[in-house]
Amino acid sequence: MSTIKGQNLRIFMNGSVISEATNCTISYSGNADDISTKDTPNNWAQNLNVTRSWSVTVDSLQATPAQLKALITAISSAQPVTLKWDQTNGTTNSTGVGAIFARTGSALMTDLTITAPNRQQCTVAIQFQGKGAPQTLS
Repeated sequence: MSTIKGQNLRIFMNGSVISEATNCTISYSGNADDISTKDTPNNWAQNLNVTRSWSVTVDSLQATPAQLKALITAISSAQPVTLKWDQTNGTTNSTGVGAIFARTGSALMTDLTITAPNRQQCTVAIQFQGKGAPQTLS
């Protein structure tokens, strides 16, 4: 049985890998509306899945000032970016392995947190909220 190792899942923003990533999370959600009535039996909620959403979170050791500037520009512009998540080949950033979860989609950067502890590596936490459905990579 084959497993997918965390180091082989990469998040790309506008075609470039988000470098020095230490963790990434991809979330899919269904948002339900309660359609219960006074006549619903046994007081159990009757829910209807009306919308779906996705989000991506990346924790990263920020490697260069240019990359940090690009992230600040992306959140400041409030413009969508193209995200891609895919399984990569070993330690390289080459894709095409064809992971079952490989997707691409448009997203807004909704949070950028820069942490700079004394005498330690600067870290960055980035959150994206998807716009529309992500597309399967072929």
